[in-house]
Amino acid sequence: MHELPAGEAVSGTVLDDDQSVEAATKASIKAAKLGTIDLGAARTLEGLAKDVDSILTTGLNRVGKFDNTVIPTYLRFCEALGLTPSGRARASAPAPTKKSKSKLGEMRDRHLNAVG
Repeated sequence: MHELPAGEAVSGTVLDDDQSVEAATKASIKAAKLGTIDLGAARTLEGLAKDVDSILTTGLNRVGKFDNTVIPTYLRFCEALGLTPSGRARASAPAPTKKSKSKLGEMRDRHLNAVG
């Protein structure tokens, strides 16, 4: 994986080694221009970001316990809100088209129409 040096511009932003996960998350949420329907998930993600910062700094979550679920949960929330490349791709993908019925489904419909 290619690592960028600190301070190199990436898509109009600057990477900063001193920036907290919480600050970066808030900036990402703001840049994503999420709707009010996403507010709860966004606030939860901000709370998870605080826990990630704590884990990266001390090895423990904010209440002082070992926690190996916060980072995967944080990443899932990021993806669900479209803050990751795969999440953005999924969000911008066209809706799936309605599948045509199978032969069995067509036969069932004909039978139900003839009986009913």
